[in-house]
Amino acid sequence: MSNRIEPQYYVINQLGSDFFYVIDAKSEAPRKINFKWECSIEKRVWAQNALLLSSNFLSSSRAGPMEVRSCHASVVESVLLKKLCEYWEKNHSTKPLWNWNRSEVKEMVRKVMVRDLSPLGDPILYAANNLNQFCYWLSISHEAYLDGRINDGISFKTSSHFKKEVMDPLMKFLDSDYAEWVYGGSYGSISPAIASLLLAHSIQILESESLIAAQCFFKAWKKNPTGLGSIFRQFNRRNLDVLERDHFQNSARSVKSLKLKHALLDEFKESGILPLSRLPWDSYIELSDFCRLAIQACMVIILTLTGHRAGELLSVHSADWEVKGDEVIVREEIEKTLNGLRIPRYFHSLAARAVKTIWSLSFIDSEKHRIPLHHKAWSSGLASAVINGEDVDTWLNLNGELTANTLRQWLDNYFEQSFLVVYPEVKAEHPGISPHQFRHSWAEFSIRRFDHNVEAQVREYFLHKSKKATRRYTDKKLSESVQYSIEHEYLDEVIHQVISDRFGDEYRGPAYRRIVNTLSKVDSLDPAELDALVESICNSVESYTAFEWGCCLLLKNSKQDAKCHDSFTGLPAPKIYASVKRCTTCPNLGTNALQRNNLTRIAINHSYIAKHHSVLAIAKLSQNVVDQISRLLD
Repeated sequence: MSNRIEPQYYVINQLGSDFFYVIDAKSEAPRKINFKWECSIEKRVWAQNALLLSSNFLSSSRAGPMEVRSCHASVVESVLLKKLCEYWEKNHSTKPLWNWNRSEVKEMVRKVMVRDLSPLGDPILYAANNLNQFCYWLSISHEAYLDGRINDGISFKTSSHFKKEVMDPLMKFLDSDYAEWVYGGSYGSISPAIASLLLAHSIQILESESLIAAQCFFKAWKKNPTGLGSIFRQFNRRNLDVLERDHFQNSARSVKSLKLKHALLDEFKESGILPLSRLPWDSYIELSDFCRLAIQACMVIILTLTGHRAGELLSVHSADWEVKGDEVIVREEIEKTLNGLRIPRYFHSLAARAVKTIWSLSFIDSEKHRIPLHHKAWSSGLASAVINGEDVDTWLNLNGELTANTLRQWLDNYFEQSFLVVYPEVKAEHPGISPHQFRHSWAEFSIRRFDHNVEAQVREYFLHKSKKATRRYTDKKLSESVQYSIEHEYLDEVIHQVISDRFGDEYRGPAYRRIVNTLSKVDSLDPAELDALVESICNSVESYTAFEWGCCLLLKNSKQDAKCHDSFTGLPAPKIYASVKRCTTCPNLGTNALQRNNLTRIAINHSYIAKHHSVLAIAKLSQNVVDQISRLLD
C-alpha cells in the first residue's frame, strides 16, 4: 500500500497515534509514516519523541503535516526506530534503555544488522551505513535523555570502537575484517580483475550481431507494426531474402508482413549486417529473452563506468535526455545528497552507447514517450497496445517500469546464467553481484578508468595481463599491501607518461607540476639513472587515488597540505573525504585531459544546482565549486 495520502486530508499529529504526516518542499502531497509497530504504546511514544529530535524535522505541527527536509529520510529514520522498539519489546520489554549494559546494546545492534540468512545459515549483513545510522540514533537517545528531551536512552555514547566490537564477531562469516567491511559495506566490491572481465563480457553483447539485429527489428517494426506471431512464423520458416512477394498477397496482415520484411532488410543493409538472412530468434519469446540479456549487459556497463546509485539510474527516463556527439545527458533524481533534485548527469563513451542501446530496444519511439532506463518496452503487451491503438503511455505507467528489486534480480541472473557460464572459475571468488557492489568497486576500477578509452584499457591492462598480476585480485582479498603494490606499479607508468608529455598538455595540476620540476634534469640521465629517479618519486608518494575529477598524489613530505584531513586522527584520508570542492584547492591534485573534461561536466552540474536549488546555502556551495573548478582549469 502506498504511503501517499490525498493533499486535502490533514490530521493532527498526536503522540501515540498510528501515523505522522510529513511533507517536504518537493512533495505535492503529505506522506504517511506508519507507527503500527509490534511494541507497547509507551515505546511508540518514545520513538515519536525521538524522531522529532531529528535534524530532518523542520516543524512539529500538530495541526497539519509536519515540514521535513526529506520525506524519504524521515521514513528511513522511522524504520530504524521501529527495529529498535520491536527488539526492545521482544527481549527487554520492562527494562528501560538506561539500564541496558554494553553487551545487551551490542547484541541488539548485531541482531538489527543481520538482513537475512544464506542457504548455509550464514548471516547476510546490511551495509555499513546502516550501522552508522542505527548507532547515530542510539547516541541521540543518550544525549537527549541526559538533557531531559526524552524520558529514556542508552547510558553511553556509541563510538567507532563500539561499532567495531559489535561487528567483529560477524566478520568471520564474510571472510573479511572490520576495516575492509567498513570500506566496502556489506555488499563488498567486485575486484578490478573480475569487474573488467564482467565489463568485457557485457561489451561483447553490446557489440554483437544479435544486438544489432534486435535494434534493426525494433526500428523496422515501429515503421510497420505487425503481429509478432506471424512475423516469426513467416520470417523464420525460410530466409528473409528468399521470401516471395506473392506469398503475402492473400491478406492485409500479409501485406504488413511484406512491408516489415523489406524494412527489416533495409535496416540490415544500413547497419552492415545484410549477409544475415534470417532473424537470430525462432520466436518472440527468444527475442524477449535476448532483450532482457542485452539490457542487463548495458546496465552492467553503466554501473561499472559511472558508479551511480541504482536509485539514481532508475529515476532516468527518455523524456528528459539529450545527445551531444558521443555523450548522453540525462537528468537523475539525487535523493541521498540533493533531496531529490533532478540534475543533469553525463554519460560518455561506452556508458552513453549503453543508454542509447537500452532505449532502442522498444516498440515505441523513446523521443516521443517517457521510457524508463530500466524498462519492459520490448514486451509483447506494448506491441499489442500499439497495434490496437491503445494509450501506450498508460501501458508504460502500469507495466513498463521495473523496480530496484527487479534490477537486483536481473543482475544476479545475468551474473549466474550468462557470465559464470563463460567464466565458471570466478564463482569461487565472487558468487553473486548486486547494484551497490559496482559503486564500491568504482573507486578501485577508476585508477585505470580515467586513463583513456575504457574498452581499450580493459583489454590492454587487465585481459592481457599476466596470470600473476590477475591473481593479486583473485587469490585473496584486496589487502593494504596489495593495494599499495597496485598503486606503486601504476604510478610508475604515469610518471613515465608525464616525462613523455612534460612539454605537452595531457598532465596538469600542482602534483604533476612538482613531478616535472623534479625531473628537470631528465635529459642528463641515462636510462638506469632515470629508472632510479622514477622509483624514488614513486616511493615518496604515500598513496595514489583516482577520482572522476583528478588524481590525488599524496606525497609523504606534504601530507600537512592536504585538504582532506580526518578531524579525529588529523591524518589525510582522500578515499573518505575527497570531493571536488576540497580537491580543486589541494596541492596534491593532478589531472589529465579526460578528467578535465569531467571537471567541466561537474561544473555544469553545480552551475545548474546553484541556479535552481531552493536552499540558498546549498546553491551557494555549488557556486563556490564552479568558481574553484574555473580557476583550476584556467
